[in-house]
Amino acid sequence: MRRLERNRRIGALVVDDSLASRSFIASLLAAQGYQVAHVADGSSALRAVEADPGIRLCIVDQEMPMMDGIELTRRLRQLRARDRMAVIGVSGSTDASLIPRFLKGGANDVLHKPFSREEFFCRVSQNIDQLELIGTLQDLATRDFLTGLPNRRSFLEHSERLLAQPSADAVTVAMIDIDHFKHVNDSYGHEAGDQALRAMAQVLQQHTRANDFSGRFGGEEFCMLIHGLDREAAARHLEALREAVQAIELDIDGRPLRITISIGACQRDAQCPNLHKLLGEADRHLYLAKAGGRNQLRGLEPR
Repeated sequence: MRRLERNRRIGALVVDDSLASRSFIASLLAAQGYQVAHVADGSSALRAVEADPGIRLCIVDQEMPMMDGIELTRRLRQLRARDRMAVIGVSGSTDASLIPRFLKGGANDVLHKPFSREEFFCRVSQNIDQLELIGTLQDLATRDFLTGLPNRRSFLEHSERLLAQPSADAVTVAMIDIDHFKHVNDSYGHEAGDQALRAMAQVLQQHTRANDFSGRFGGEEFCMLIHGLDREAAARHLEALREAVQAIELDIDGRPLRITISIGACQRDAQCPNLHKLLGEADRHLYLAKAGGRNQLRGLEPR
């Protein structure tokens, strides 16, 4: 039942020039709950995968005109890597070189016609399970376990990629620190501290827009990259975040707990052209915010 529920979130594409064959395979996948589409040629398959990021499984027949299954698999791999989509080749050929050629072309698996329903379901489930395992491992490597936010490494890598894009203008980096966090742990206990970190992360996620990126840097420190806002708009955005955190009230065994944050920010310019400079300047302004009384934003004051 868990597998059927999972399958409803997975798109599958069947590519075969034979209507009878692709309809049969599509019916098998639909019976397992997958969201199934089927097309008759490689060009249509490429367009479908480009248009639908939800397609995570492709069943590709080898014997097709214009573009055979191995060539289609090569092109599919240019669009989507192994950790995002499984490709299973299908063929009735007895050519011994076919399986290694399919695998070298990027296929995860190969099925030989005719196959039983049981074999088909086992191969498909095994490949989907592997995709999910890879996704779990990637989450463990890139996400903070406590808050679910991207971790320091993930934030740095994503930010470097964004800053390298020609369209990366009006970029602001903010360093965010929970005020007096040691006092929270000492007075309320470490479990309360964890609750405060999760509450902070939830508010941060709510204030992270589609083109922005945020993460936990470590301890009580968070970081945010804002894209496409000028200094004044970025300052308003971060002030709204600060006020939202200030409004948090946690109940710790009948005792109210409120937290505040200090924010240091820097907008990209000639003096801070790269991530290293932006982080350093934002961190300097964070120190000034804490030295100036905490629960405030520094670094985006009008010039």
